[in-house]
Amino acid sequence: MRAYREIFLMVWMAIFLLLLLLPYEYFPAKWSFDSMKISGEIDYYDIEGSFRTTRSFLYVIGDLSAIFWVLLAGVGWIYVTSRYINSAMSFLVVSLFFVPVMLLNTIWPAKETIVMLIALLVVFLWTRLRINMILLVFISYAIYGYFFRSYYFVILALFLFLCLGDLKAIYQGRVDNTGWFFARSKHWVWYLSAFCVAAFAMPESFYEYSQGQREVSNAYALLEGSYNQTAFDNIADVGRGLAFIKNYFWAMLNLLLPFVVGFGLNQILLFLFSVFCIYILYFSSVLSVKRNVFSYLFLSHMLVLFLFEPDQGSYFRHILSVVLYLMPVVSDFEFSKYKKECV
Repeated sequence: MRAYREIFLMVWMAIFLLLLLLPYEYFPAKWSFDSMKISGEIDYYDIEGSFRTTRSFLYVIGDLSAIFWVLLAGVGWIYVTSRYINSAMSFLVVSLFFVPVMLLNTIWPAKETIVMLIALLVVFLWTRLRINMILLVFISYAIYGYFFRSYYFVILALFLFLCLGDLKAIYQGRVDNTGWFFARSKHWVWYLSAFCVAAFAMPESFYEYSQGQREVSNAYALLEGSYNQTAFDNIADVGRGLAFIKNYFWAMLNLLLPFVVGFGLNQILLFLFSVFCIYILYFSSVLSVKRNVFSYLFLSHMLVLFLFEPDQGSYFRHILSVVLYLMPVVSDFEFSKYKKECV
C-alpha cells in the first residue's frame, strides 16, 4: 500500500515539474488563452470581473506570486491525493483523472488555480484537522463567490440542501452506512419537487443569470474570435418552467454525452471522465461501504455547472478543478467486493 503511494508521488511530481518547464508553445494555444489574458500578455484585452479579481490575487507581487500559487496547487494536489492511494486499482483510477488535470489546470496561473487551492484547503483541513465540513465549505465558498464567481453561492446552497439528511454524520466526519440521503428512494419526491420549484418559482433574474449567461458567453466569444466548436446555445428561450427544464437537460446531454457536437479525442476524454465520475458517485451512494461527503460537494459542482457552462472545454476545466473531492471516495473503494455486493 505504501509503495503505491510513494510511486504515485514520485511519478506525478516528476510529470508536474516537467510540464512546468516546457514552454507554452508546446501546448495548444487555447489551453493557455485565459491565463495569458489574466497575466496581461495579450495587450488588447482589458479584462474585468472575475478575470481582473483573479489577476489581483495571483499577481499580487508579480510573476513570483503567480508561480508560487501554481506550485502550491500542483504539489499540494499531488501530495494530498497520494495519501488516498491504497491499491493498484486506485493508482490507475486516480492517474486517469490526473492526466487532464495536469494538462489543463496546473501548468499556468488561471481562475482554476484558485479553485484548486480552495479544494485543497477543504480536503486537507477536514481530513487532517477534522475542522467542521459545513463551516469550511461555507466560509471558503462564500468568500470565493463574493469576490470571484457569484455562482459559487448556488453551489454552496445546493451542497447544504443535499446534506440536509446527513448533517449529524457530516459533522462527525463521514456519512453513515445506510446510504446517501440523496439516494434513498423515499426522498426522490422531495428532490424532484425542489427541482420543480427551481424551474418554475424562482425570480426571473435567476433564469437570466444562470442559463442566460450561456448565450452571453458564446456571443462574447464570437466577438473576440475565440469561439470553439464545442460551444452550444440554449435549445429554448431563457425563462422559467418548461424552457428552463429543456435548457438544463440539453446542457446535461452536451456535457455528459459530448458526442452531440462531434466525435474527437476531446469528446472521448470528456465522456470517459463523465463515466468515471458517475460510476464513483453511484457506487458511493448505494453500496454498504464507507462513503465520503465530498461526493455531495462534487455533485453540487456538477449539477450547477449544467446551468452556466457554454461549451465542453470550459466545463471540463471547471469540473477538473474540484475532482480532488472524489479522491477520498476512491480510497474507500474495494473493487474486489463490488461484484459480490451487487450479486
